[in-house]
Amino acid sequence: MSFRYFYMMRILSILFVLILGISCTEKVEESKPLIEIYQLNKRIASYEGEPFKFTTERIKFDSIFYNQSKNIARTTDDNNLIINGDFRATSEDLNRTPLISNEQIKGYDFTTNELIVDEEACEYFTIIKK
Repeated sequence: MSFRYFYMMRILSILFVLILGISCTEKVEESKPLIEIYQLNKRIASYEGEPFKFTTERIKFDSIFYNQSKNIARTTDDNNLIINGDFRATSEDLNRTPLISNEQIKGYDFTTNELIVDEEACEYFTIIKK
């Protein structure tokens, strides 16, 4: 009885090693993920805080600020002004064409948290061309 048990265990061990070897050598071709960066087609109000209450005096003092941020300015609980707080956007809030396409993205450096893009994409982020 012990000989059969030993023999069965040896066969199972060999099968296990063979299956493990085959599964480790099989290569699955994964498709490269599509990454694109889009720009919003409009300003979106933050969901943080409450809508900013513009007074007549404030509108007269800075009408340009009022016109640019009347629908998006918010205030926090401690009365601080938020222009660029957290917001929710849908695909309808994005421009149709990407600002930076998948082909322009060369990689991502996880140690420095830097996106690596080609020279053409760098022009979107720099004012002075180096």
